[in-house]
Amino acid sequence: MSALPPPLGGSWREWAERLNNFIARTKNKLDFKLTGDSASEDGIMLWDASISHMVVSTNGAFQPIPYGENSYGYFVDFTNQTASTINTATALTFNTSASSHNVSIDGTDASKIVFAKSGIYRLNFSAEITSSSASTVTFYFWPRVNGVNLANSTMVTTLHNNGQKKIISRSGVFDVNANDYLQSMFAVDSTSGSLSTTAATAFCPASPSVTLSVAELYVP
Repeated sequence: MSALPPPLGGSWREWAERLNNFIARTKNKLDFKLTGDSASEDGIMLWDASISHMVVSTNGAFQPIPYGENSYGYFVDFTNQTASTINTATALTFNTSASSHNVSIDGTDASKIVFAKSGIYRLNFSAEITSSSASTVTFYFWPRVNGVNLANSTMVTTLHNNGQKKIISRSGVFDVNANDYLQSMFAVDSTSGSLSTTAATAFCPASPSVTLSVAELYVP
C-alpha cells in the first residue's frame, strides 16, 4: 500500500496540508498487487495486473471481485464433419459465432477458440453424431489447449445402426491464460461415423453438428 507522508516540516499545519493533498491524489486509485503482498487481513483491495482485475483479500487469499461484463462465447457449426482416416485425431471447426465477448474463433484456423483474457471458464460441448453403417462405430472426443491434449478428458460412445443419430455432451472448467486457444478433437474407428447437421423444417430450426458455449467464472 502507498505510505502516508511522514509528520515532518515546520509545523503540523504543513504536514496536514501534505496529508490532505496525498489523500486527494490517491483516494480514487487502487495500489497494484505486488509480490509479497499479504492477504492476512480481510478487506484489502488491490489491482492485480497479472489477471487485469481487481482483487480483495478474504480468508487469507486474494480473490477476483466480480464486476462489469464477463467474457463469454457461443460457437456452432452447420456443416457435416468427417474424419478422413480412422483412429486419427481430427480438429472440429466452428463456422458461426452466435455471440461472444473476449472469446472468439481464430481468424485463420476455425478449429481454434481463442481467449483474449486470462481466467477460469466453464465450457459446455455437444456434438450430433451419426453413422452410415450397420456395424458398431466408436467415437472419441477430447479437448486440446495450445495444441496439447488435456489428460483424462476423452469421451467415448458408440452407434450401432445405419442412419442412427445421437447427441454427446460434456461440461468442464478450464483455467486459461490470455491468448491461449482451445480445440475440440475427435476420432472414429470407422469413416462411416461423422458429425451431422440437420436442415430446418417447417416445424423446427436447423441443428448444428457441434456447439461450444464458454462462460467466465469468478471463484470465491
